[in-house]
Amino acid sequence: MGCAASTQSEGVEAHQRSVAIDKLIEQAASSRKREVNILLLGAGEAGKTTVLKQMQLLHKRNCQSTFGDSERIQTRQVIYKNIIANMLKICDGMTKLDIPYGNPENARQKFILSDGGPDFIPVTADAIRALWNDTGIQECYRRSNEYQLHDTAK
Repeated sequence: MGCAASTQSEGVEAHQRSVAIDKLIEQAASSRKREVNILLLGAGEAGKTTVLKQMQLLHKRNCQSTFGDSERIQTRQVIYKNIIANMLKICDGMTKLDIPYGNPENARQKFILSDGGPDFIPVTADAIRALWNDTGIQECYRRSNEYQLHDTAK
């Protein structure tokens, strides 16, 4: 029996809440035991992010939960930005190495890339396709060891 205003049902409810809270604390502690903290060090363009994402893919039970729609859209934008930046870098390398465009008309395609944003609209895709198929761009790409082209270009 309880004192003055307390009842036995209040004590049972309090005990049930206490048990539920204890279970939550126990679950949180067991999930913390499975957590691993990693410190990845390395120079720029060394592949730290790639290693981390590969580990996520390998060790997550449900890969669909690893990369949601918003993360896919974000990653797509990063890829688009890298493609444009690397193509502009190759175009700059052509100037540095004094390599002419195979098709002089393609020289204008560089301006389409530099004027646009990171969005991949059909005009941007067409410009990249035209540049990539240019023999001068291909020659410059083969000689990428003579200027600084990011590894992401490959």
